[in-house]
Amino acid sequence: MTKRILLIGDLPCYGRMAVNAMLPVCTHFGFEVSVLPTALVSNNFAYGRFDVLDTTSFMEKTFSHWKALGFSFDAVYTGFLTSKAQCELVSSFCEENRARGIKIFTDPIMGDHGALYNGMSEENVRIMRALIQKSDFIMPNLTEACYLTDTPCRREGFSHEELRSICDKLRKLCPGSILITSALSSGRSLVYGYDAVLKRELTLPYENIAKEFHGTGDVFAALFISKMLNSNDVTASALYAMSTVSRMIMRNLDNDDLFDGLDIGSSLDLL
Repeated sequence: MTKRILLIGDLPCYGRMAVNAMLPVCTHFGFEVSVLPTALVSNNFAYGRFDVLDTTSFMEKTFSHWKALGFSFDAVYTGFLTSKAQCELVSSFCEENRARGIKIFTDPIMGDHGALYNGMSEENVRIMRALIQKSDFIMPNLTEACYLTDTPCRREGFSHEELRSICDKLRKLCPGSILITSALSSGRSLVYGYDAVLKRELTLPYENIAKEFHGTGDVFAALFISKMLNSNDVTASALYAMSTVSRMIMRNLDNDDLFDGLDIGSSLDLL
């Protein structure tokens, strides 16, 4: 039977990021994909002008309908959330599903490069701290990991021991595997974290590419989830996602609108 993934996150009306970036990747691997938007977003926040339509009321009704209809999923992904009310809704849904053995993947989308995104606040940090406690896998970037653990962000990165300390603090919040993406240690870019399946530290270096497209974290998450559901191998799934995102970036180097994200459609043959 075909596995079904539920993607809970914002739906941009313009731009190839968030759910827009994840949907074609997950369907490419043969999964049935359902989408529950946490917000309709006019465009990427990075453009400086944007509007957001909150969907909390719709989400509450949708969860109620799904429960009555007996709908089920094999995995749930949660991304951008707009409010404490949404977090409580999603946390309750994830807790019920995780108790039934359904895998919960959380990308605590809040910021990057040492700062929160436009429109994000400390309230969003508190929201995400609560949600990751109900997750089997979390995928914060280094900035988000710092905010979640009350660690001052440093653009120059951290020592290996300091990264381990950040990860240890995350492990006190999250019972599952941890992948800190875009980590920086001793001049090396790496994915660092903890494999809760094999109970071991992960240190996965990669070559940084100067051109930085928005939405690559969403693509990474979709690739990682797709591989994990077929292999249950955290390290192999992370390495696959890392290498594939790198090749997709190289394929898109001629695209000058970095805020618009990667051209997913023209890169599916790399998967």
